[in-house]
Amino acid sequence: MIKNSFIIFAGLFFIISSYNVSAQDVVGSSDHSLVSRMKDFYIAGYEHSYNEIQIPFPGEKLKPMEGQLTHIVYEVNEDKTPPIELQIIRNYTGALTRLGAKVVFDGEHGEFGAGRTASIEYHEGGKEVWVVVNAYAEGQAYSLWVLEIRNMQQDVKEGSMAEQLAKAGQVTVKINFDTGSSDIRPESSAVLQEITDMLKADPALKLRIEGHTDDQGQPWANLMLSIDRASSVARALHKKGIAAERLAVSGFGQTTPVADNTTEKGRAENRRVTLVRL
Repeated sequence: MIKNSFIIFAGLFFIISSYNVSAQDVVGSSDHSLVSRMKDFYIAGYEHSYNEIQIPFPGEKLKPMEGQLTHIVYEVNEDKTPPIELQIIRNYTGALTRLGAKVVFDGEHGEFGAGRTASIEYHEGGKEVWVVVNAYAEGQAYSLWVLEIRNMQQDVKEGSMAEQLAKAGQVTVKINFDTGSSDIRPESSAVLQEITDMLKADPALKLRIEGHTDDQGQPWANLMLSIDRASSVARALHKKGIAAERLAVSGFGQTTPVADNTTEKGRAENRRVTLVRL
């Protein structure tokens, strides 16, 4: 059985080919409701959860994104001749582009090791969907991901942002930025609006916006990035009508981690913005 060490997402809005479900599919797995598998392949690995993934872009770049993620690993049945890697990729990119999707990357990507990889951006009804397919082992296996970007359901009710701020004097907010950049991603608009509403509801409230990073890269660069990201948040709030004198900014770079930087989950927690009441 082929082993795959990459992160990948499955699913989409088309049928690639007809198939017979193999008895070898792992227990509890299924094709994504919006996409089929390549002919003569069975499901060797399956996961469905809210998670963060790394989307491949040109120039060996990866961008972290999070949302509802389906990850399926397919392997060809032993008695069948596998297609070439390019054929697998072309099946998915061709079907998606006919739906109006955009192929962002198609080729070999160093972060994904051997094989061929494609990442595809798709929008439907205001929903942003990213699909990544990675074909490897000379076409004997491929991984397929579909990431639907939407807000995570909060199972733990912590009270409003204002209540947390009043109780603890500070609150950590989830604002996403492009990798290595201070550009705020569109999915953070709801959080920015919540901060704005809180400040408008309490005209006496002043905040210090603190930026924090993980430990990837040079410490001095992370320090500057954390300051730039805090400043970007302040500018965004100012554009929404919050007076500049009510906002201070500072950055701590990688110096104040709240989780283990040796894991992706921990690094994601360390990349954060904290609001401190002044």
